Amino acid sequence: MESLRYRCAVTKSESRKVVCGKHGETPATFMCQHLTNGVGCGFHCSTAKKSPWPDAWCAACEVVLNRERRWNDAAAAFANIKLLCTHCYDAAKARNSQPSLRYLGAPAKPAALEKLFHTWVHETQERNDNCKIEFGMGAYEYDPELATITFSKAGNVQSIADVQMVGSFSTNTNTWLWGWAKAHVPRLIRDIRYLRTFGEVRGIPNWTNDQAFAADEFDAWQFTAAAATLLNAQAVYRMPQDYMRFFLVLHNLRRPE
Repeated sequence: MESLRYRCAVTKSESRKVVCGKHGETPATFMCQHLTNGVGCGFHCSTAKKSPWPDAWCAACEVVLNRERRWNDAAAAFANIKLLCTHCYDAAKARNSQPSLRYLGAPAKPAALEKLFHTWVHETQERNDNCKIEFGMGAYEYDPELATITFSKAGNVQSIADVQMVGSFSTNTNTWLWGWAKAHVPRLIRDIRYLRTFGEVRGIPNWTNDQAFAADEFDAWQFTAAAATLLNAQAVYRMPQDYMRFFLVLHNLRRPE
């Protein structure tokens, strides 16, 4: 198979390095834009050379590659290969390699998505029930700048969690708006932005919509349960404010020190 590195038109050698702003200098690795910017997108890789970090691409790129039969200009343009450090590569591989999504397809069949989302809703409910028992989730205090939520009972702090904003549901207009299209605090949507690429690769139009669109509250719970599963969150929370319902995923639930 023709190497993705060739299609990148980058002059390189096996000793080529990349300097990452977060992880420093490591060997250079190559991935499609969808793996780099997404979650749950499937993972395919080159077998031309034995490497801990083979050139890699998503399920949608695999469809295009099979159609084109080789890495030609059309396949390369769709993949839009990105240069990563080894640590970012490993993180992207982990985000996109869930066994339960291996046969989902790109685009995914609606019946398969419906079945998967149904499963995720039930799994998320079970996780929430367990977290309520272990940590308590009573009255809350939300801090968007710190991206945390604090739960208390009778004035005593029960637990604290880091949060990300999946999106908001308006009971006035019966519409949903994704957090990545709205939130002004970057840490609130640090991983939520990956969900848009999941929608692109899996062919789910509403998951790529940066405007409010018609939905009901069950849709909001379903979106949030899917986000919780894809992002490996501990729990979810619906935060009501007037006619708005803000849906959060919770990480790092902990007792106060």
